[in-house]
Formats: sequence, structure tokens, C-alpha cells
Amino acid sequence: MIWTMKWNHQHSSYNSPTLCFYLIYLILVLSGTPSSGTFTVSGPLVQPIRAWVGEDVQLSCHLSPKMDARGMTVKWVRGPLVVHLYRMGQEMEEVQAPAFQGRTKMLREDMAEGKVTVIVHQVKLSDTGQYTCYFQTGTIYNETSFDLHVSELPTGHFTVIGPAQVIQAKQGEDAMLSCHLSPKMDARKMIVKCFRDQTLVHGYCNEDEVEETQDPEFQGRTEMLKNDMAEGKLILSIHQVQVSDAGQYICHFWSHNYSSDAHFELQVAEDIIPQCPAQGRGRRSRRDPLAPPGEVQLSHKSPESSIRS
Repeated sequence: MIWTMKWNHQHSSYNSPTLCFYLIYLILVLSGTPSSGTFTVSGPLVQPIRAWVGEDVQLSCHLSPKMDARGMTVKWVRGPLVVHLYRMGQEMEEVQAPAFQGRTKMLREDMAEGKVTVIVHQVKLSDTGQYTCYFQTGTIYNETSFDLHVSELPTGHFTVIGPAQVIQAKQGEDAMLSCHLSPKMDARKMIVKCFRDQTLVHGYCNEDEVEETQDPEFQGRTEMLKNDMAEGKLILSIHQVQVSDAGQYICHFWSHNYSSDAHFELQVAEDIIPQCPAQGRGRRSRRDPLAPPGEVQLSHKSPESSIRS
């Protein structure tokens, strides 16, 4: 492509702002350099983000105005380190910094509306720093930055850590939901409650099971394994899980001066019973039971039908 431009020899036109803008536009288009504009990126409402060592932290960003981000490139970085990268519908784990490998999870449920969240599991003191969330589509990009502060837990404080992955079970099986405290400490004198959304699944208070407030849906189907509670670990067993048991669960611990919880998900696959195909109403061919499988059978005609033919 050949670009031609007719110059006006008047000195005032040469210094025109319109001409300068036009030249900048040409440079951006011809070079393919990403440009900011079209949308803005906003980070978490509460900044800086503060967390205790061992907690899971959510790094959320969203576009304004709302738009579909599923076809965009979305990247989180901390300085030169790639925390998480999403490109062309795929999460690119191979470019992730070793310090974050196996510790991040991207929530994509709201990407069609321009909202994305990365969870960093079990944060460390070394995770403290400035994070940048970056969106790009074609040559258009924008970004936002925010700080994460990670601190050591004060004496007597703790973090509840749940399963790092989604718990999956089949209908009719027993599901095991485990949580533990960090740092390790005796939880036998604490209050522990497990919820599914706002429904109480199981309660424990100072070495006693709490059943009177348990939701009828779970009564008689839950059991708390307390063998390791002296080290802050417990396992809740839900017997014969149902499809309706699926959802977001919360494991909450209370001590006399502190409380904390962990969130995780249970998915229950329905046990599908194979159905026999419906029997057709058409005329079935008769087959000699002594004939080998697959052998073509000749139709049997009555003597009367043979005479007519």
C-alpha cells in the first residue's frame, strides 16, 4: 500500500493538532502496536488486598463497559513474573512463573460480562507486591495495578485451608470434605460448622455434635471424623450424596477470640441408568435360533402364499 499526502505549504497547517493526531494514528495502525482505549480495566474494590500466610486470595478485575472477554488475552503479572495467562480460550500454564505453578486457578464464569478472577492458593510472604491485570484484544489493550500485602498470623490466629481442587463424587457415593488449620493447633475446644450456601450441613461445639439445628436434608447422612482434631484437621463425610448436595461449601472455625473459614465446591454426577430402546411395532423377521449370528435368513412363506405368487 502506498500512502500519499498532499502538503499545504502554509506554515500554520504544518503545526495543526489534527495533522499530529493523524500521523500518530498512522504510526499505530501501520506498526500494529497495541493501543489503550475502547475499555478500561478496574481492580478490586478494596485495596490494598490484605491476607494472612496460608490463605487463598482472589485477584479480580473487570472491564468497563461490560463486554465479552472470552476471546481476549488476559494476564496477571507481579513485576516480571507471570502469575497467570489466558489466551485464545486456553490457560497457558507453560509460561507461568515457577513460584505460582500449581497455585493459581482462574474463574471464568463471568468472562462474557468482562469479569475475571484468579485465585492464588496458600499465599506466602514472598507473594507480597504489586500485581497488574492486563486485557488485550487485537491492538487494543488496557490494564490496572493493585497491591497485595501478606502478613504472618498473630499468636492465636489461624487460617482455615480447604481442598485446593473441586471435590467430585458420584450419586450414591460417600463424599469426604476435609479442612485443616494453619498453623497446626488444637481444634477440639472450638466451634466448627459446615454450610452449603446458607444450609447447615454439620455442626460441632466443644467436643459435642450439634444436631438440633442441622438441616433435615442432611440429618442422618453426615459424620465428622475427629481423629486429627488435636492438630487442627477434620473430615466431614456425607453419606450417599445426592445431586442436590452439589454446591459451594463453607468450613468455619471459631475460637474464643478469632474465626476463619474456607470455601470449596462439591460436584455430584448423576448416576444414569441405561434405558432399553423402545421396541418397534413393525413386523419382525423370524430367525432360526440354530443359525450362526449374522447369517441371513430366508423368509418363510405359507403354501397358500406360494400358490398365489
